[in-house]
Amino acid sequence: MHKESQTALEEAIVRTVAWFSLFSYPVTAEDIWKWLVSEKEDFRLEDVRACLCVSKRLASILQTQDGWYALACHKSLAEMQQGRHERILDAARKFKKLRRVVRWFGLLPTVRSVAAVNTLSWWHTKPASDIDLFIAVRPGTLWITRLLLVIPFALMGKRPAKN
Repeated sequence: MHKESQTALEEAIVRTVAWFSLFSYPVTAEDIWKWLVSEKEDFRLEDVRACLCVSKRLASILQTQDGWYALACHKSLAEMQQGRHERILDAARKFKKLRRVVRWFGLLPTVRSVAAVNTLSWWHTKPASDIDLFIAVRPGTLWITRLLLVIPFALMGKRPAKN
């Protein structure tokens, strides 16, 4: 890899790791490559790994531990990994609840599909996070379907409360 390409890759790696650090989300080399914020080139996983190993610039900007990366100016990787572990466990609990509910959603003939979105789709929720869903419905049935899906949760007091 020539010098100009390496500099572009370094900048892309820093942008990518910075994005995930906003959410206290440490990443692996594979994560960096998969989500690489690069405007100019497509880089291979081997290029990303090599750059992470040899770049002095990246060594001064990033912290690394056991194959995980984050910005050096952020909290420690150990703290972020512990937080990530706790968030994954919380997301697993939420997915367990969601699986039970989705079975009931499937009984409504206007529901085409249901998907978890936002932090739940990343397995990165907090105990205070709600379960955000994307629900595709038959054309022309949006409002009646929404009403029929929301009423049981409202009656059980399971809807998010306003502050």
